[in-house]
Amino acid sequence: MSDADRRARNRELTVELLRRLGEADFDGTAAMLRDDFVQEYPYLPMPDAASRIEGRDRFIEFCRPGMTAFEPYRYSIEAIYDLIDPGVVIVEYTSHSRVLADGAAYSNQYLGILWFDDAGLVERWREYLNPKVIDAILPHLAGQP
Repeated sequence: MSDADRRARNRELTVELLRRLGEADFDGTAAMLRDDFVQEYPYLPMPDAASRIEGRDRFIEFCRPGMTAFEPYRYSIEAIYDLIDPGVVIVEYTSHSRVLADGAAYSNQYLGILWFDDAGLVERWREYLNPKVIDAILPHLAGQP
């Protein structure tokens, strides 16, 4: 596969990954990640969150309770950037959702760097987000499972 073909494939996979995760399709999301997948948060989404989650299943377990407390996120992609390395994609995206319990609005902005292996599975995802927005929504999630 040429570098140009690999870049195009990884851009398409990035769009699909965010669609699946944004719709809380956790099985579909997991199918796009390597078993030894690593998620990194340079800015912790919550004070007690880990800055690094190792393993596809652990990442899905981390996402499931928080994301199911909201209407689906339905991420909107603002821009995708190709790099010299065809296995790496940078993506800017937003989420707009509501807390199911009380309808409180939640919107955030993200920058993700995704590393793909030769087979097209995500091996690493570093996500930058605004933790202050998450802090503001946490009181609306009190008592959520």
